[in-house]
Amino acid sequence: ANDFEDPITAVARIDLTGALDPTFGEGGIRHVFLGLGGGYDADMQILSDVSSLVVGRSDTGMSDSTSFVFELTPDGDLDTTFGNNGIVIENLDPPPDRLEGYERVVLRQDGSILLGTLGLGVHQLSSNGIRDMDFGLSGVAVPNDSDWGNFGLAEAGDGSIIFGGGTAFWSRSQDFIVGNYLADGSALNTPFGVDGIASEAIGAGNDELMDLIIDDQGRIVAIGYTTQGGETPIRTAIARFLPDGQLDRSFGYGGIRKLDGIALRDTYFTRVVSRPDGGLLVMGRAIAPLPLQSQEVFVMSLHEDGTLDESFAGKGWWEFDVVPDPDPGEETLSLRRAALAIHPDGK
Repeated sequence: ANDFEDPITAVARIDLTGALDPTFGEGGIRHVFLGLGGGYDADMQILSDVSSLVVGRSDTGMSDSTSFVFELTPDGDLDTTFGNNGIVIENLDPPPDRLEGYERVVLRQDGSILLGTLGLGVHQLSSNGIRDMDFGLSGVAVPNDSDWGNFGLAEAGDGSIIFGGGTAFWSRSQDFIVGNYLADGSALNTPFGVDGIASEAIGAGNDELMDLIIDDQGRIVAIGYTTQGGETPIRTAIARFLPDGQLDRSFGYGGIRKLDGIALRDTYFTRVVSRPDGGLLVMGRAIAPLPLQSQEVFVMSLHEDGTLDESFAGKGWWEFDVVPDPDPGEETLSLRRAALAIHPDGK
C-alpha cells in the first residue's frame, strides 16, 4: 500500500476466502513506520517460511532516491534479525533530477537478495539485509547505460542474473532490452545476445519493458508495451528469448506478439506469469479513450505459442473495475501497479 502524506507503509494478508487473515499483523494488516515522509511499496517476495520481503522507495521529491527493504515474519512482525530491527534504508545517490530507487526484489538460490532499480544497477544484500560488498562493485552490478531500468529481474538456473531494461526516465525512444550479468555481478555475460545484451525494437515508437520471467525451459518471456510512434491505442507486447538471448521464432510472429488495444483502449500490461502447461497469464491496466479515461484491470491468457487462449473467461481475457469512472471534469484516478500470481491449486 502507498501513503504519500504519512510515512507509513502497509502490508495485508488475505486468506483464500478473500477475508483478512487475523493471524497476521493487527487484524490482517501490518503498518510499518519508515520515517521517509512518504513513498510506496514497489515489489514483494514471499519466502519459503511464509515471511515476506517488501521493497520500495521514497517519493518526496526529485533527486530523493531513498529506498527501503523490510522483512516481516510469518505473523506480520518486523524480523529483528534483518537489517536494523527489520528494516534497511539506503540513499542510492542518483544523478541530479532523477527519482530512482528499488523496484524489484528476487530471492536467489543461495538466500541472498537481488534488488532491481531504475537506472542504478542491480544491488545485492545478504539474507540478513547487509550489503554484499563482494557482489559487483561494492554490492552493485553497474549498468552500461544509466537509462536502463530493471523492471524485470530473475535468476537463471546457472546462477547468472537476467534483467529487463527500459528507459528509466523516459528520456528517449527505447527498445526492449534484456541483459545477463555474471552470477557475481562483476560484468555482463558476453555470450548472451550481443556482448551480454539482447535489444529488440518492438514498434516504431517507444517500447517499455515492464516485467520478465524465466520459464521451465530456460526461455525468457518479457512483457511491456509500445506506443507505435504516437498511434493509438497503445499496444501490449510480449517477446520470448532463448536462453542464449536470441529471439524464439516459435513464439508469436518471429518471437514477438503484439496485442491490439481492446475496444480502442490503451493497454499497459505490466506483469507476466507462466502457467503450468507452458502458457502465459499477463496482467495490467486498460484505459478508455477520451473524454472518460476510465481504467480497468485486465488479465489475459495465451497459449505457449503466443496465441490467445479463448477458453479463458470465454474470450481469452477477463476485465474488472477497481478505479471508479470519473465524472465529467473530474480528475482521473490512476491505477499504475498490479501484481499477478498463480496459487498452487491453479487459481
